[in-house]
Parts: sequence; C-alpha cells; structure tokens
Amino acid sequence: MSNIFVLKSKKLQEWGHSIGITKHIFKFGLTSSSIKELIIEYNTTFYAGKDDWSLTLSRSSEITSEDNLINKLSLSAELLDPNYYPQVIGTTGIFRIKIDKVENSLLIKRALQDKESLLPAKRINDKDIANYILNKLST
Repeated sequence: MSNIFVLKSKKLQEWGHSIGITKHIFKFGLTSSSIKELIIEYNTTFYAGKDDWSLTLSRSSEITSEDNLINKLSLSAELLDPNYYPQVIGTTGIFRIKIDKVENSLLIKRALQDKESLLPAKRINDKDIANYILNKLST
C-alpha cells in the first residue's frame, strides 16, 4: 500500500508569499518507501531549491501512481507549473492552495455539526489545509 504525503517548506512558502502567489504552497506526493527517508533526500538534494522540507500529513491510499494523484489533486488545487516558475523547475506535485476555499469548507462543516451557534472561525493551520485537499481525493 502507498502513502500520500504532504510536505511543506517554510522557505518555499516565504518565496511564494514574496512574489504574490500565496504562502500556502505544499508538495503532495505518493511513496511506498519511508517518508522520513524521502524528506532527508529532499533536504539533501535541495528539492525546489530548499532544504527545510517537513512532513505536514501522511495518509495511506489505494492510489498507485503519483501521476494519478497529481491529476486528481489538480481538480481541487492549482498545480504550480515548473516551466513558468523558475524556483520549482524540475519538480512535480507542488500545489498552491486557496485558503478561502478551505475556510469556507471548515465553516460549513462546523455549522452542520453545531446548528445552535456559529462561533468565530478558528485559525486554519497546515494540517487543516492538507486534510481538506486529501479529503477531496475521496469525493
């Protein structure tokens, strides 16, 4: 069985924010090997020019091809084109996430769970974003 992983690089997120894309940039991928070893490999080879990759979330999956994963994720999130952005040349599976879609989804979910009151929205973290996108794979 394969594992879908979601990685983030603070440096890549800062780069995205500095050029006006968004700071919500994540690497989605599929592996059947150890995710810890994969992170070490990404950091030593400076994947996307960065050496601070860390795991945000991983989940087992029935998907067997990373290309299939990326195609499915492309329906829910925007894939950064490595031919357009020189920072991500030679990479695959780096997505830009629109935070407003994640916020709306969480707000609706909370409203359906607790119909009596709408509390102020909680601050959305990276795991919320990763869960939102990975849940889109199963729909």
